[in-house]
Amino acid sequence: MELNRRSLATKEGTETFFAQHNIHPDKIRDLDGLQISALSVGTRLGPADDPTDQNYMDALVLCISHGINAIDTASHYRKQRSEKLLKSVFQKLRGLGVERDQLILSSKGGFIPESAESDSYEGYVRSRYVERGILRQNDVLQGCHSIAPKFLAEELEHSLENMGVECIDLYYIDGPELICRASGEEVFEERISAAFALLEEKVREGKIARYGIASWNGFRQKQGTKGLLHLERLCHLAESVGGEKHHFRAVQFPFNMVMLETLKTRNQPEEKSLVQVLEEQAIHATIASPLMQARVLSLPKHVFAGMPEELSPSLQALQFVTSWPWSSVVVGMRNEEHVHDNLKLLQRPNWSAEQMERVVGMLGI
Repeated sequence: MELNRRSLATKEGTETFFAQHNIHPDKIRDLDGLQISALSVGTRLGPADDPTDQNYMDALVLCISHGINAIDTASHYRKQRSEKLLKSVFQKLRGLGVERDQLILSSKGGFIPESAESDSYEGYVRSRYVERGILRQNDVLQGCHSIAPKFLAEELEHSLENMGVECIDLYYIDGPELICRASGEEVFEERISAAFALLEEKVREGKIARYGIASWNGFRQKQGTKGLLHLERLCHLAESVGGEKHHFRAVQFPFNMVMLETLKTRNQPEEKSLVQVLEEQAIHATIASPLMQARVLSLPKHVFAGMPEELSPSLQALQFVTSWPWSSVVVGMRNEEHVHDNLKLLQRPNWSAEQMERVVGMLGI
């Protein structure tokens, strides 16, 4: 399918965005040939209500007006309201001269979303998915998760409609490690291959530009743990259905001053760390939970006192995460004061190798 180049992020569009925003070069990264800000706006937390919608909309416009060009969402965030509010955000941004091709939009499918219009989750799932033949009983894990191709196709269309866009730049399969834990490696590989094949088809249709895996635990566990994901194997499965030019391009996982497993744990084959395999396979990483919902701020005071810059503890924690070579770090932002605080990082260089070595030593990596 021939895509309207204005309907998705492009190299030229993202370069134009950063030519118009004065941020430090260290805070402009690469995501599969696109320029992406080191911070992305996350939209997961908060109640599913009108005031939270308005806070997110104001925060998103403020962030994008000051140099952040990446938005991370999912169909199941806040009963679909996080996706739906983006339709209004994109309309407002167009009025401010920000075009769709300058913005990198990520969403996710896997967890069965609730609906803000329904009081019963089970009733909503039954009427929207089961009775329409989208989901069968053995497609669903823990009553809330599925990567069955028919379901993912439905969710993708639903997300496009929610956000009022033609194409999603990066679409993640969310939480696939649940399948490993529940059904074993063989079933997991069958199901993930079928999901990858569906997403390759959606790339050809112009509904998504690339896809990835978002996982909370799958990349952080010890070798031999049930539910551990092997990145190199995932790449091989993508190649088996999409050929050498497959569109599996990214993974997302949590990383912060407490959750350091992807650096410390050699849980990939041949005793490699995930970071090593990311580089070998040319897969991009985006980071979730850089502040661990503010729990990293409970670290001993001497840790923050020994940091390279005199910043607030939250900015020191974010600067630590963004100083690694990730493509982008997703930060939930719906408070104007926090937005202005976080935007300060875009003006700062990354910590040097020597500074990072000192911090790493304090954290015991």
